[in-house]
Amino acid sequence: MLQKKTVVDEKICLKKSFLKTASYTCVRPLLFGASLATQDAKELAILERLGWDLGTAYQCMDDLWDVTWIHKDKQFMADIVEWQQTLLSTYMFCHASDTHRQAYESYFGKNVTEEQKQIIKQLLFDAWAIKYARAVTTKYIAAARASLQQLTMFDQQKQYITDIVDLVEHKASQ
Repeated sequence: MLQKKTVVDEKICLKKSFLKTASYTCVRPLLFGASLATQDAKELAILERLGWDLGTAYQCMDDLWDVTWIHKDKQFMADIVEWQQTLLSTYMFCHASDTHRQAYESYFGKNVTEEQKQIIKQLLFDAWAIKYARAVTTKYIAAARASLQQLTMFDQQKQYITDIVDLVEHKASQ
């Protein structure tokens, strides 16, 4: 059984995403840029909501990439080796079958070989953790798109934000 560290639930995991990524990667830059163009409180509130949703979707996408995509600039499965609790690990600890959870626990927070990384990846697919994280990402992208529809800014400005949402959605589906 897991020792030393506490397993978090989805609510806490998402709060970490809000604070860790959404706040400084999306919300603050959107509000800073928008405040130079408008003082409309309603428009700024919509952009803030959009930033929270887009930033959370981005963090979910990053978590998915950590376990599904090998890239020269990012260590494959770093979150698992470093005991980073993501939506995927939360799913494995809280919703996976006992068999999948126990197998996952045997690797979590440990240095693993390339062969073991492939086993972990397969565990995540077999336990539906990948599908779950993609569904959560899709939910936040949809919420960001709904906020986009409420914005009254110029089409060109809106298109820049739409392009970012499209990029996150595309990367999350890979």
